Amino acid sequence: MKKYLKDGRKVELVKEIEGGFLVQDVLTAYDDEQYLDDTIYFVDELYDSPPKEVYYIEIQKLLNEIEKLKETKEKLGKSVHNLRAKQLKLQNQIITASRQKIHINFS
Repeated sequence: MKKYLKDGRKVELVKEIEGGFLVQDVLTAYDDEQYLDDTIYFVDELYDSPPKEVYYIEIQKLLNEIEKLKETKEKLGKSVHNLRAKQLKLQNQIITASRQKIHINFS
């Protein structure tokens, strides 16, 4: 009988025992064919359908992480732009100095 764990994974109920259940993971192949994992393990909670709240919470965490990564990307992009502008300015100073035959000590 197919059941679900708190994290939303589908499992096959092998046997109900005192204090919980013995289950096997239901795995999905690339062609969407489902099969059972060989490992049987104990869980203390099972659900008839996947807990939606767990998915909602996980989705919210992922969306928050995406926003933080977008902010980091934007900051890094600005930093790269600023560094390129500084590099261009220094290159122009070197070109100007070399045209004026000014000796520059880089040490």
